[in-house]
Amino acid sequence: MNEDFDAAPLDLRAKLLTLFVIALLLLVGRENVTVLIFLVALVLLAAAVVGIRGYRLTEEELHIRHVGWSQRWSLRELRDVTVRPGVLAGSIRTFGIGGFFGYIGRFRSSLLGDYHAYVTDSSRAVVLRFKEDTVVISPDDPAAFVSKVYQLRAG
Repeated sequence: MNEDFDAAPLDLRAKLLTLFVIALLLLVGRENVTVLIFLVALVLLAAAVVGIRGYRLTEEELHIRHVGWSQRWSLRELRDVTVRPGVLAGSIRTFGIGGFFGYIGRFRSSLLGDYHAYVTDSSRAVVLRFKEDTVVISPDDPAAFVSKVYQLRAG
C-alpha cells in the first residue's frame, strides 16, 4: 500500500529568499540578455532537480520525490518519527540550500546533530530518526504523515 503526501507550500522565509535570488539574477543579467537567460535557465534547472515534490510511504520505504527521481530511506531502520515545527531554527547549513525553493541538503544543529533536510515549510517539520541518520521533511499534513508511519510500522 502506497500513501502519497504533497510537500507543504514554501514558507514565508523560503518565498522571500527565492524572490530575492530571482531579483538578484535579473539585476546581474540586466546588461546582457544572454547571461540573463543562461542564469535563469541554470537556476530553474537546479531547482527542478533538487526541489521537493512530495513524499511517498510504502510498507518498506520513505521516498522523497524530486522531479524524475526519488531518494529512499528504509522504514526498517526507522527508530522514531515526530512532528517538530520550527526544528530547523538555529541550524547551520553544511552542504545544501538554505531557503531557495526550500531547505534541502545537509544541516547541523545542537538539537538534532547532523541531519538531512528536505523541507519546504519549517512550521510543518517532521523529524525521522533512522538507525544512522536523521531526516527532516515537511509534508502538507504532518499529523497524517506520522499517523501513517505508525500504521505501517504496526501492521
